[in-house]
Amino acid sequence: MLVSRLMRRRLVLATPECGFKTLLCKMGKLAPRQIYVVEDDLRLKGIITGYDLLKVVLPKYMDSNLLKSIQEPEIDDYLRKCINKVADKKAGEIMITEFVFLKPTDHVMEAES
Repeated sequence: MLVSRLMRRRLVLATPECGFKTLLCKMGKLAPRQIYVVEDDLRLKGIITGYDLLKVVLPKYMDSNLLKSIQEPEIDDYLRKCINKVADKKAGEIMITEFVFLKPTDHVMEAES
């Protein structure tokens, strides 16, 4: 099977200068949670996933159990403060730059190798 049969044609794009809060808004509207960071000429520079944004927002010591222990309404306030601390981050600082890409004419099995 060819990659063209599985690939998405509508992508969510951002520039490397795109701000964190804008990225967060874009991410909330996505089914596949990926934003493609491109230059003006649409050349791919990097990819941002929902997990990448979480890694920026939450402190390294925060795990799911500790996060669950924070009760409402404190959790909203806590998350708001965490987001405000990283509001000046740009897509270029967050994006993953090492990735594998395939052409639409490649076979899906090539993605595994």
